[in-house]
Amino acid sequence: MTELFKKVTIIQLEWLGSALALSGAIIFATNSDFTKFGYIPFLLSGVVFLVFGYRKKYQGIITMQLGFILVNIVGIYNWVL
Repeated sequence: MTELFKKVTIIQLEWLGSALALSGAIIFATNSDFTKFGYIPFLLSGVVFLVFGYRKKYQGIITMQLGFILVNIVGIYNWVL
């Protein structure tokens, strides 16, 4: 997994993280039976942006994404599992 992220460019990480976050928001906005699954793309987005922040050495982004990852893990635990 680490090798994969080393080959991905910063721009690709930025767009992938954005697309995943928007996917999660759209899923939440539907307010349907699938709404609870919106935590999954949000979690994946957090991981991608964590890598982005690490590679760019953005401490604020790293801290924020660690918080979002934790919140999304709690959401998945409470609503999906």
